[in-house]
Amino acid sequence: MPKKINPVDLIGKRFGKLVVLSKGSLNQNRSVLYRCLCDCGNYFDTVGSLVFNGITKSCGCGNQAAATLANQKKMAEKRGEMVGRKFGRLVVLGLSEIKNLKAYYYCTCDCGEIVEVNGTFLTSGSSQSCGCYGKEIRLAINTKHELCNHRLYGIWRAMIRRCYNPNSNSFENYGMRGIKICDQWRKNFKIFYDWAISNGYGDNLTIERIDVNGNYEPNNCTWITRELQNRNKRNSKITLEDARAIRIDTRSYSKIAADYNISDSHVHGIKHNNVWKE
Repeated sequence: MPKKINPVDLIGKRFGKLVVLSKGSLNQNRSVLYRCLCDCGNYFDTVGSLVFNGITKSCGCGNQAAATLANQKKMAEKRGEMVGRKFGRLVVLGLSEIKNLKAYYYCTCDCGEIVEVNGTFLTSGSSQSCGCYGKEIRLAINTKHELCNHRLYGIWRAMIRRCYNPNSNSFENYGMRGIKICDQWRKNFKIFYDWAISNGYGDNLTIERIDVNGNYEPNNCTWITRELQNRNKRNSKITLEDARAIRIDTRSYSKIAADYNISDSHVHGIKHNNVWKE
């Protein structure tokens, strides 16, 4: 049974972190409210019986402090786990700073350079060196072939930028979604060039991923016209009813695509539930 409250027993007395200052009005349940001062400096009104019976011991700052402490401890443990880990050519030395709720780490590169890197870029694979890796790739490309002015070289560079460069305008739709490039293509333009020439490349065509959630790799890429690629964008005029009809259509992808004025890869995406999910 709750103890009976005498207002005289409350006013001026301490209960936990609270000091009761005065008696106030009734709340909607017709319980008497008391104005209290918490040790944190916060004034607030609460039901007298909750204070008197030890149920309310603070304005809530105690719970907030405990939650904050637990969260800080969890974040510290997570940051501690990063130390010593290797990402590509980078080894994490320690935490640099927290900026805009993001952790930055000091890392040493295999080449000996010390750099500061956003932790998200490390774990996502966007940052794997101090920049020396890219320089080596460019040097290797320039010394092994004379194709830097070829249209395919521009396509290859753009593909790398949108998958691995956080400053690219397209990074949000590719790199941040986990879209990557197979190691053979990423490390050696000549391998990508030879694949393209042997698999239908033309100066009027663009590279297209068959599975829109898959990576850039030989088994998931094809060459299509710019017109077909534009049809395959997310704003294509396909309805849910069209998607359901496409899923049960047993004809070839090319025949279905022609009927709905979309690309073969868009048909693939619909049939595999990558787009227009139920």
